[in-house]
Amino acid sequence: MDLQYGKKNTCETYHDNKLVHTTVEYSIPQLIRDKAEALNEMMKALDMLTTNRMDSITIIVETDFKTKKLRLLTKKYRLDNERIK
Repeated sequence: MDLQYGKKNTCETYHDNKLVHTTVEYSIPQLIRDKAEALNEMMKALDMLTTNRMDSITIIVETDFKTKKLRLLTKKYRLDNERIK
């Protein structure tokens, strides 16, 4: 996955100075305007899960405090070491 913006965290676990497990997490924010756009992004995330490209996806939807309109959708992807290689 090519990350152009957002955050990328890599967690590596070692045992006896050997790499045992690697997990990579991506956090990608995206501005949204309406429910249709939010649902479209959720469907894309489900497609990534069902096509076995990601291990888990967390979706956070935030609204504007005053107007209660949708404002920001953040997707967090998680890959374990089997898919990283």
